[in-house]
Amino acid sequence: MRPCISFALVLLVASPALAQRVVILEIEGDKGGKLRSQVESALKKADTVEVVPLDKYKAAAAKKKLKGQAAMTPAGLSRVAKALKIDAGVGGEIGKKFDVQIWDSGGQQLWTKELKVKGGLLSADFAGKLAKAITAAAQSAPKADEETEGEGDAESTPPKKEEEKPVAEETSTPPPPPKTTDEDREKRRSEEAAEEAAARSVEPERDQDLEQEGKKIKGRIGPKGISLWLAGTTTWRYYCARPGVDSCGAYDRLVEQMMTTPPGDVVDFRPQVPYAGFNFQVELFPLAWFLDNALQGIGAVGSFGLGFSLTRVTIQSPAGSTMPKEVVSTDRSWTAMLAYRFYFSFDSTAKNPAVGYVGVRGGVAGRIFEIDAKAMVPLPGTNRLYPAIGLDAAIPIIRYFNVELAASYFFSPRPGPDEIVGYGDPVNGAAGGASATGFQLEGGFAGTIWGPVGYRLAVRYTPFTDRYFGRGNKWTYTYPDGTEYQGTQEGAAFESYITFIWGITASF
Repeated sequence: MRPCISFALVLLVASPALAQRVVILEIEGDKGGKLRSQVESALKKADTVEVVPLDKYKAAAAKKKLKGQAAMTPAGLSRVAKALKIDAGVGGEIGKKFDVQIWDSGGQQLWTKELKVKGGLLSADFAGKLAKAITAAAQSAPKADEETEGEGDAESTPPKKEEEKPVAEETSTPPPPPKTTDEDREKRRSEEAAEEAAARSVEPERDQDLEQEGKKIKGRIGPKGISLWLAGTTTWRYYCARPGVDSCGAYDRLVEQMMTTPPGDVVDFRPQVPYAGFNFQVELFPLAWFLDNALQGIGAVGSFGLGFSLTRVTIQSPAGSTMPKEVVSTDRSWTAMLAYRFYFSFDSTAKNPAVGYVGVRGGVAGRIFEIDAKAMVPLPGTNRLYPAIGLDAAIPIIRYFNVELAASYFFSPRPGPDEIVGYGDPVNGAAGGASATGFQLEGGFAGTIWGPVGYRLAVRYTPFTDRYFGRGNKWTYTYPDGTEYQGTQEGAAFESYITFIWGITASF
């Protein structure tokens, strides 16, 4: 039953196989090696790395002609690690505190900390947290290259007769142990038992650095828990509306061919200058704070944008064209979506890898473009609310530069009731007086500046195509003799936005 439970837990957390190999070296001042044994036992209990036996390490060190304490140094570790494929080694010395040192396979320091000891041992709480810190350091360490046959130091190929007895030459013959009475042995056993009991009975202590190091997952491939993007925007909007046709282009071709055009207002909105605004976006992936598996990619994204424009507008109708008039308008857009992203890196062994992702999202979005009512022009605004789905991708180039792409599709992003009443008939017209299609394409790049602060630049293209059906109150016409135009009361409109977005990001 127990193996089944273990297998289920492995599937649940999607943990990788134990790929890191760690050796616990002799600790200077550790009487009887009991602190070293405690740290090794805590690592084996955590079962997060493979522990290389010290005897096996010493035998490999002897082949490199490393004797005694010389094998327990960073330099010694760097010479032995390749042969045993060791990713990290743990050593240090013990005095009033345990000065723990963690080195990578090249002998470079990964982490160091002074920890409280009592009776020559760590508390059970500290021992468990140190095991987590060792695991995190080993995961961040570069992989040790495998030593191939015939490779290694020149001095690692001694004469054959020396290979037959490397251990015998490692150290000189130790002196015979002093004679110990039964009373001395019993006294020592009592003292050791009392020291261990005292260490275990101490109330668990807290060491902030040790706890944080144990929780930290160095080189983790995944999202930040929360990311913010505050940006400025520059937007170009284009809008056209034509009566009696199914597209603005069809009406304009009639004009070019000098053919009769359907009566009704013809609207063109084309700003001479872009309008400015701001955009705020938030990405929330809270599971990334607690998990390091596929579930960390579940989250939510949302945004809000606001822009302003001052534009000269001319209205054309069967009666003629109006004089150009300055119009103030506002553009508001927002999104609220659930998302899932799969994160990856082309260099997952790096300490700070460049991370990319592919993902999907879905939710609702809206876009509102309003014309100042005081302008007294028959220029239509738009008020859209619609479901949307999207695809996202970020391609990691280097840590400071990612290429980002996104595409969204809008489901029936119809204009608002005011527009439908003006250009269609919500009661008698097809599709409730209007139908619409829309989508959005986005491309850009982003990266890190320093720590949690980064940058992001993007350009978006967002078009909407509208069809109106029925008799609207803006596309009607009465002839001079008082008769009303009886032609097909339908029309078309097209609206597009091109927006440049630039700003800073913060991720935690």
